[in-house]
Amino acid sequence: MNDTSSKALYSAILRTKEACMALDLELSALREQLARAIARCAPRDVKAVAYDPDRMTSPPTMEQAQIEHIAKLTYQIGERERDLAVQSSTYDEMVRSIRKMAKKLEPEDLTSTVFIKAFIEGKPNEDIRVELGVSVQTVSYHKTKIYNMIEVL
Repeated sequence: MNDTSSKALYSAILRTKEACMALDLELSALREQLARAIARCAPRDVKAVAYDPDRMTSPPTMEQAQIEHIAKLTYQIGERERDLAVQSSTYDEMVRSIRKMAKKLEPEDLTSTVFIKAFIEGKPNEDIRVELGVSVQTVSYHKTKIYNMIEVL
């Protein structure tokens, strides 16, 4: 694997993971908005009535506006859930690709463990150091060794 493809893969994994987290946060916010909108409408028995501005009908009532707001939120949630499913699938595929690269390393080797914790789990050097009971310099050494193995300069 050459330098460019290794860096590109690693960068793509990070971007995809960040996109998944952002979509998850957005979904949470949309779901909260939907719950509040439904709670505001819940005490009343509201009927949906189409509003056509070209016809001589009355403007939409407060209930109609709330129904339209709920419909828009529901649509946005569906769209974001679809986007999150696509991003999650892409992320999982990238992680599988990285795991294949990890198989080049010795299975019980400290380098392999550092690889999994740093590049797959995304842990910082300090967390890895604490978990493995080694120094930060040892973690850095093994990360450098990994970069050399996958030809990242």
